[in-house]
Amino acid sequence: MDETQLEPIYFTAILENSFDLIKKDDNPREITGTNFTVDFFVHNEPVSKTMLGL
Repeated sequence: MDETQLEPIYFTAILENSFDLIKKDDNPREITGTNFTVDFFVHNEPVSKTMLGL
């Protein structure tokens, strides 16, 4: 991966606007769907990469 080509974006906003059921009690947050959950950490600024737990 060429790190110089990564653009900072708001992953948190994208994830929260894409799903209806999100547990926002703490960090990490949890998205709940039919037969799946996704854990992710909230970033308060744009980042070029993030980790999700499926």
